[in-house]
Amino acid sequence: MSFCWLGKKSTLKDILIELGHSRQGLKKSEVSRNSLDKIFEKGQEVSLPASLMNKGEIYPKYSPHHERPKILEERGPFLAVSKPSGIHCHPLHYGENDNLLSFLREEGHFDYININNEHMDRGLMYRLDYETSGLTLLTKDTTLLKELRTKKLLKNKTYLAVVSGEYNGPLELENDLTTTGKKIRESREGKKAQLKIIDVNYDLSKNRSILKVVLNEGLRHQIRVQLALTGFPLMGDTLYGGEASDVFGLHSYSYTVGDETFTDSNFYQT
Repeated sequence: MSFCWLGKKSTLKDILIELGHSRQGLKKSEVSRNSLDKIFEKGQEVSLPASLMNKGEIYPKYSPHHERPKILEERGPFLAVSKPSGIHCHPLHYGENDNLLSFLREEGHFDYININNEHMDRGLMYRLDYETSGLTLLTKDTTLLKELRTKKLLKNKTYLAVVSGEYNGPLELENDLTTTGKKIRESREGKKAQLKIIDVNYDLSKNRSILKVVLNEGLRHQIRVQLALTGFPLMGDTLYGGEASDVFGLHSYSYTVGDETFTDSNFYQT
């Protein structure tokens, strides 16, 4: 993509910073250092990759190489969507299209991606891991989104978790967990993580248990780590010692915010 530079004589790097790009972001971009140091005169044509020209935008087409999400319902200011395993909730930059927000843009649900424009997660009320399937909620109400993120709204999340064997661990788990790095660990210096298991359904024919897990707050990988620490890692969660499987054993089942409860029963298992 090209445009005509009408400012004073500048390097490409300074032009991009003037257009709103950060120095750190440019270091991670696909533009080489030599290109960034190139000097442009006033009136000269500047050519840039689409990812830089469309900084902060959501790619308008969803990746055809993944299962498509499903719109569950639109209720008031909320949109409930069933996210398949193996896609992201939102992109990190314009060039990514394997994400829920690109699907919503392609489907024309613009109200939910035209708020919170300074952040790539837009109207998402929470994020699910790439591997996790299930209920994802968005809002088109900026005030509601702020209230949720500043913890002024009561919320409750329920997940379905699949583990190998007959679960006989504790029904209330509490651990101190780290919050950074590829793999979350238990640590005395970590943040307190609590969850409750409110139902256990053992399938003898498949030798696996389906647990209904309730979270009030959700730390990154929390359910995955806490169940692994009991000796019952999720099916398919090889990062934390789980048995290899074509289906990842964690599904976002229901979410209550204020007086509204949403549910996603599209939990597929092998």
